[in-house]
Amino acid sequence: FYEKYHLQGKTSNSKYNYGLFFNEELISCMTFSIKKDICTLSRFCTKSGYRVIGGASKLFTYFIKQHNPQKIISFSDITKMSGKVYNKLGFKIEGITAPSYWWVKRNNIVYWRRDCQKQYMHKLYGFDEDYKYKEHRDDTFWKQSEKEIMESKGYLQIFDAGMKKYVWENKERNE
Repeated sequence: FYEKYHLQGKTSNSKYNYGLFFNEELISCMTFSIKKDICTLSRFCTKSGYRVIGGASKLFTYFIKQHNPQKIISFSDITKMSGKVYNKLGFKIEGITAPSYWWVKRNNIVYWRRDCQKQYMHKLYGFDEDYKYKEHRDDTFWKQSEKEIMESKGYLQIFDAGMKKYVWENKERNE
């Protein structure tokens, strides 16, 4: 669902997934992770062609009732998102991260910077899966920088505008 309807696709670190259904069809989803007492709202999206008024609030409130977190953080890509949903849910902007970057290729292949770290590069399109950095780090190819390697494979580096970091605090729990 996230791969199809969220601009950033799925996330692998979320444990708690909530959905809204209409006639047994999934219409809207929200996912969370909790790691070392840090609770993160990772994704929220609605199926194309639908608008669920109050849907984000319903999913968010249900998660809070189930888990009673002290605070929840989330990030919104300034380049792609307005972040309005966070205001409606009671989040406050805590800051803006530095810009990040992506690697793109003409045939619409896009990778986020983390996917292009040397230890993961062998998994990318156009790379040899058996030619891994850890096993061949002394080879001339792997002595190049990430930028040199990616450009040699035909990728172009693009930058985003950073992300807004949002924080929601449980006022009932603080009192």
